[in-house]
Amino acid sequence: FRYRVSPVFGKVAAGETCDLFVIRQAGSPKLDKIVVQTLTASDANAEAKDVFKNAPKEINSMICLPLMA
Repeated sequence: FRYRVSPVFGKVAAGETCDLFVIRQAGSPKLDKIVVQTLTASDANAEAKDVFKNAPKEINSMICLPLMA
């Protein structure tokens, strides 16, 4: 199955929230998952994509959420 996720990268300040949109393309129902990874950015003005690209392999946290069609 294929999913469209928006935004793919983003910044959220401590204590704040953001919306994450997951759109499933057509297909048979199946249990799937989405993995959300977080990092602490040392530069608040850096683009989120660049923070992940340039980060060491360790991440702050990883959350695995089930997706059910």
